Amino acid sequence: MELRIVSTGSKGNCYVLKDKSGSMLMLDCGVNMQEVYKAIDFNVNALSSCLLSHVHKDHSLSADKMLKEFMPVTMSKLTAQELGINLQDASLTIAEHDKSVVFGNWTVMPFETFHDAPGSLGYLIYNSLEDMKIAYITDTGYIKHTFKNLNSLIVECNFDEETIEEHKEEIKERYLRVRESHMSLERLLSYLSKTDKSALRNIVLVHLSDGNSTESKMIDKVKIASGANVEAARPGATINLDAVPF
Repeated sequence: MELRIVSTGSKGNCYVLKDKSGSMLMLDCGVNMQEVYKAIDFNVNALSSCLLSHVHKDHSLSADKMLKEFMPVTMSKLTAQELGINLQDASLTIAEHDKSVVFGNWTVMPFETFHDAPGSLGYLIYNSLEDMKIAYITDTGYIKHTFKNLNSLIVECNFDEETIEEHKEEIKERYLRVRESHMSLERLLSYLSKTDKSALRNIVLVHLSDGNSTESKMIDKVKIASGANVEAARPGATINLDAVPF
């Protein structure tokens, strides 16, 4: 299983999972359509669906255009309504909390996240071909769900307490919003202390803040807390999720 990092952070978020059969699942589409096509090798038939986390444009920019070009997109009903999307669109799948949906090799379970956008979702993903369980969680103040036998975690780590406090005055208009609706390093570490890590091989940190995070510190602390391989997402990178930590 590979994870392609198309874009990450406030400029746009888009990631693609690709299994050994070539089947792909896109995670958010906060990039232009040219980047969407490039991310799936211009092979629309290989795209099982694009899983949309929430309405904000850095995650949903191309959702409407993808649907108009008959590309499958999955999102909550509230997100679709916020985007003005026709709920009867043949390429649209409405995701409901804790109700799984199957797209070929992929079984997807949506779950509630906690962001300042209605209908925000995270996704638990199981790939039957590779027997791999992956969670995608971004733009959330905290994580309510825990998952047994999780193999890979793609998770927001937006800021760390020390750095954001140093820049508090510089971002005072956004300070409370960022703290309440995005995942901090400290809250992620607390979550990891409570969740099953017995099968966890890889953690990919996404949506790092340009000014309120320290990548090297985040990687080191999450690695110690999890015992997994830990990488920060970088545009253009491809990450092998089959890798087993030493």
